[in-house]
Amino acid sequence: MADARITGVRLLRLDPYGDGDPAGTWNLIRVDTDQGVWGLGEAYWGTGLRPVIDDLLAPQLVGGNPSMSTAWSPCSRRGGPARTPGTVW
Repeated sequence: MADARITGVRLLRLDPYGDGDPAGTWNLIRVDTDQGVWGLGEAYWGTGLRPVIDDLLAPQLVGGNPSMSTAWSPCSRRGGPARTPGTVW
């Protein structure tokens, strides 16, 4: 994965209870690579995340290395607790 590049970052919203309540909606972030490898991450449960992903984070991450230690840097500057770095698989 040393030569892999991120090709897409997108928000997947899941409503497991089917009631439309934002408190019960899960936000997953999918990161795709040019080698066909992708990874999922979980974001907070609220609304309003799509513009943050689409307008702020995706443009910074697309084209970059999918290594978690590399990709996490632009995300961590936006706030939130840091997780242990690893590779996005």
